[in-house]
Amino acid sequence: MCALSPKLIAISLLASLIAPSQSLSREENKIDPLKEIATGLNVSIFVSTDAFSSDQHVSGTKVNSATLKHYLPILISEFKLYKPAVISKIHLRRVVLCQGLSCSGQRRYAIPHDSDHTLYIDITAGFDDKQYQIRAIHHELFHMIDQYDDGSVIEDYKWAKLNSSSFRYGKNRDFVHTDPTAGTLRNNLPGFLDTYSQSAVPEDKAEIYSYMITDYATVKKRAESDPIIKAKVTRIQELLHDFDSTFDDQFWLRVSKRAH
Repeated sequence: MCALSPKLIAISLLASLIAPSQSLSREENKIDPLKEIATGLNVSIFVSTDAFSSDQHVSGTKVNSATLKHYLPILISEFKLYKPAVISKIHLRRVVLCQGLSCSGQRRYAIPHDSDHTLYIDITAGFDDKQYQIRAIHHELFHMIDQYDDGSVIEDYKWAKLNSSSFRYGKNRDFVHTDPTAGTLRNNLPGFLDTYSQSAVPEDKAEIYSYMITDYATVKKRAESDPIIKAKVTRIQELLHDFDSTFDDQFWLRVSKRAH
């Protein structure tokens, strides 16, 4: 298990950092949405109040209160999309919010750590791009789903065969990991939504899914003219439904109507 610093404190203690909506009644304002999400999904949510490190070589630093105030509504909104059964099946037990996240000295924006059932998130990543921050949450959660749907994340031969016969993943893997535009939606990559998707099978799957969650209409439109993307969208929906039946037509209808 990953040993967390004692200076990680429960998110419920920080509810006062979020100003309640003026449209809520006095009674509704008494409800702590953070605690409600954590309790409903049976997940502990922590905030780093100082530098920390774990025995899994994950480290981070203290969060800035203003940055946290900006990020928490995003976290609450996006986690509401998932049913408790899904969170239980991916064995997610903790979410740790921090800044300066790294693993073995390498800068990371999020780390889904299966061995300690923890999702680490650097809340400064994409601070000026709400859409990116939303996508990052779903991207990492999909990696966890991908691990538990068949026990493997790295290999998926059925998925790889959806691409053209000449394509091979990973040719530009080192480059895309340092390219700030790698996750930018592109219209000139047949079969792919961005260059990061081309780095590896699991990244392709997670990127397709994250875009389906955040910009369903755009992905569906691309699928109309790109048979490979269409096949990937269909495959994502199939494997998710096989993983948990709550990923049904109603789920995607709700997703398609969301506005960010």
